[in-house]
Amino acid sequence: MTSCSDDDDAKPAGITIEATETTEHTIKVTFNEVADALFYDIEFGKKGETLEYVESSTILSFDFDELKAGTDYTIKITAINSNGKEIGEGTIDITTKDVLSTLVGEWKYTYNDDEEKTIIYHFDEDGFGTYKYFTNDEQIIMWSASDDQLTITTYTSQVGGISSTEEVSYIVYPENGMVKIDDTTYFFME
Repeated sequence: MTSCSDDDDAKPAGITIEATETTEHTIKVTFNEVADALFYDIEFGKKGETLEYVESSTILSFDFDELKAGTDYTIKITAINSNGKEIGEGTIDITTKDVLSTLVGEWKYTYNDDEEKTIIYHFDEDGFGTYKYFTNDEQIIMWSASDDQLTITTYTSQVGGISSTEEVSYIVYPENGMVKIDDTTYFFME
């Protein structure tokens, strides 16, 4: 007598993924352990697009960073056993928070010190943008803002090559089309 069941055809266990923290640029997730899992493959991408392999992990949590604000993402976790077989999986769709819309646009500060000098910040809706200091080349930035704090990360040449991150206070004066940064410098909306 033979059995019609085959353990290789067993339905994989479900993995429940929970977003524990979401900001404009980060998603932190945790997920449940699957019995007999040796490690977990993590895949990630924009919702509706092909997911890309991120890494394999034995830890039941993962942090995604440098993400675009206000964007829908999909995360897939697959449990793998010691035979290399998929024994569990789960997916979750998560949307990063939106940036503060009153700061979206180009802000310019110009002054004369023997010659005209200009600083320009361009804040995009996805939380990225550019920064140009006087005559230097534009640098890529990532930004987010709370009610009174503006956080700007400047990249050396591309995302992932962080040069510096600074937090500054700010006040927006929408009726005048300007923002005051660090209680000293007024930038005007272009």
